[in-house]
Amino acid sequence: MITTYEGMNCIVVLDTDSQTLTLTHSGMTTPKHKKESSPWVIPLGAIESIEWKEKSAVARGYMRPLLVNRVGWAKTQLEDVNAFFAGKQKLGEFVKQVEGARSFSASVGDFDAAPAESTAQRLQKRTDELQRRSDELKGRSDVQRSARQTLRPDVQAAKDRMQGTFGTSREFKNLESHLWEGETVEMACGGQYGNGQGILVLTNTRLLFTFHGITSQTNEDFPFSKISSIQWSAGMLMGTVTIFASGNKAEINNVSKSDGKPIVDRVRGIISGQFEPERAGAARTAPLAVPHAAPPAPTPPPPPPSVPAGWYPDSSNALIQRYWDGAQWTEHTAPRAPQ
Repeated sequence: MITTYEGMNCIVVLDTDSQTLTLTHSGMTTPKHKKESSPWVIPLGAIESIEWKEKSAVARGYMRPLLVNRVGWAKTQLEDVNAFFAGKQKLGEFVKQVEGARSFSASVGDFDAAPAESTAQRLQKRTDELQRRSDELKGRSDVQRSARQTLRPDVQAAKDRMQGTFGTSREFKNLESHLWEGETVEMACGGQYGNGQGILVLTNTRLLFTFHGITSQTNEDFPFSKISSIQWSAGMLMGTVTIFASGNKAEINNVSKSDGKPIVDRVRGIISGQFEPERAGAARTAPLAVPHAAPPAPTPPPPPPSVPAGWYPDSSNALIQRYWDGAQWTEHTAPRAPQ
């Protein structure tokens, strides 16, 4: 026996012989997923209960079978594939016929039919997929960032000993690419050389200044064998490391006092023979036990005390002159006048 009910934008067919309730949704105002799911065939045994309300002057009537596993259910009757709104006919009589037919149907324990996804469900699925991809990309980025930020143990140890590391991350990341084979890092300090604010690094073979800017780079090394002297001068807040090498002078400014002076003291000991440079994998060496080691020769040697204060040729660089204050050489230098 077949009974048909014409609801608003929906034709409902009760077939007691096949024990089914078939909903065919249509109409301009009907959600797309309900039309795509039509005809929606519901076994009567899959209906657990029926919600319904008769149409009145102040309320819109509807019928909604609630299925096992909540298949097709939505928060509102408009979105629920199982629901339809009442038409011109009274709805109560049709509901009674459906309930009566259900009483002769065997219950369906698992109803797994899948109606078309609603717009809200598709949007949520798309949102979940985008979030999954975002999390996956973020995870890869975190792994790559962690790998990039891992420094070699000796480089990391030198960085950890520094008091002022602000603005040196880029230089430390790229430092290993500037080291020679077998070269190890002992100490480092931040500083400015020319227009570059980078790091001055003490290794087991040399002093190395490196700066990695966005548009420019500076790399200059000072092997121990080329360094004739090194000086430290401290200002009110920061200090300056002055290196005399191969007849030239290099000044690294804006150096933290706690970082710069230990490097200068260490290099002085190395070039004078008091200390040995660190070997790869070895701990810092103590001063050499040389009971009668000759003290380092002063550079440049001071003139006799009778020489009056004034400008004199610098013995370490023929191109400059240095100021003698009558008792000792000062840090002040100037280019020599052409002969």
